[in-house]
Amino acid sequence: ENATAQPILRELFRRRIPAAFFAQSQRIRERRALMERLHKGHACVVVATHAGIFLPFPVLDRILVAEASLPSHRQWDLHPRYDARVAALLIAHARRIPVILQSTLPSLDLANIAGNPPAQLGAESAAWEIIPRSRSDPLLSPGIFARMRGVLERGGSVFLFHDIVGTERVFSCETCGATLFCPACRGILERRGAGLHCRSCGTSAGPVPAFCPKCRSPHFGPRRVGTAALAQQLQHAFPRVAVHRMDRETLPKARRATSSPAPVFGIVIGSERAFADASAASFDAVIVVEADRLLEDGSFDASERFAVAVARLRRLAKALGTLHLQTAHPNLPVVRACATPTYPWIAEELNLRKTLGYPPFVAILRAQKTVRSPALGERAARHLVSRVASDGPGIKTGYRVLGAPPHVRADVLIRGPLPALQRALRSIGQGWSSEPIVPLSTLLKELQEAGSEGS
Repeated sequence: ENATAQPILRELFRRRIPAAFFAQSQRIRERRALMERLHKGHACVVVATHAGIFLPFPVLDRILVAEASLPSHRQWDLHPRYDARVAALLIAHARRIPVILQSTLPSLDLANIAGNPPAQLGAESAAWEIIPRSRSDPLLSPGIFARMRGVLERGGSVFLFHDIVGTERVFSCETCGATLFCPACRGILERRGAGLHCRSCGTSAGPVPAFCPKCRSPHFGPRRVGTAALAQQLQHAFPRVAVHRMDRETLPKARRATSSPAPVFGIVIGSERAFADASAASFDAVIVVEADRLLEDGSFDASERFAVAVARLRRLAKALGTLHLQTAHPNLPVVRACATPTYPWIAEELNLRKTLGYPPFVAILRAQKTVRSPALGERAARHLVSRVASDGPGIKTGYRVLGAPPHVRADVLIRGPLPALQRALRSIGQGWSSEPIVPLSTLLKELQEAGSEGS
């Protein structure tokens, strides 16, 4: 956020519009100077990070939330926990001022507010190509190597997008392509000692099999698929080309606003953490190593998050660059996210979400509780589900019990209208941690109805 604020401030200064910058990383004297400026009533535009929404503005005319579709506005790793977008809507409603939600990325939630989103949202900035990958191919298939070699021989640059960091291992079969996943949460299984354990929920999956469980092939074993392993493999394949990683292990958590943009190297391997640092760079080819992984996580918004990732990756490609998506299943979602204009895609997705009863038409409440055994987790989850179901119509619930003793977690998902979830939130007893996911369009509708009733 600090790096993004600098172009905005330069443009405001160029137009001679009084402006100021606020971030929690500023020195005390810089923040004190801004407070004095606000207290004296000086007219200015305050460009701020998330915490700036709570500044004591004596007079506030409007609020603009930039890139409101990004989930990074939700601050759930610190206390107090809050969503800066929700805070902006509540403050704007209390002060009776307009709030502007801006986004250059596809967003079903914002489209549900606007009603008529733009026909395109940056979907034409780069050509795209599907690279097929058979189950027996390694993670970097021959098709990827061929396209990378062609670009590098011309002196170009390549960006590889991969959302697994480090040297994470996955056990797979070279014959049929079967992969071992956690039976509880579908997470990646890693070797710990002589057995397999889930990296996500900690479930023990027994000893490492010597043969493929599906086809009984002896060509079954671990395969390194993290960004660190890819960097080692590419450095060996292209010894004269610089290979760099841009992920949470190699990039700092926060950069100062004066940080220079990331330079363009021969090969850059990055996760989602690289989007901010590589935003000022451009590459001759952008490659998604596993497009299927972005779509097969089982979440209701997987298709939307995939479309957002594709839109952000398109920006990294030069004017004549190409976006390559490697997939073992050249299925409709992958092709549709690349080839369909944004407005028809959003309209189709909104109709599907409305039919299935998912956000942005309902809100979601996730409740979690840590217990000692799966039996206690099952009992606690069923008790909470039965108690919540009696709070009102329109509530749908589901639960699962993850992990193994002594670290077992009961995970309950509750979805429905916002008033019903507010009643359900009061029914959750002690020992449960709750995380609400409230779409902005749903909250805005509730605030508008509350305002009309008050008037």
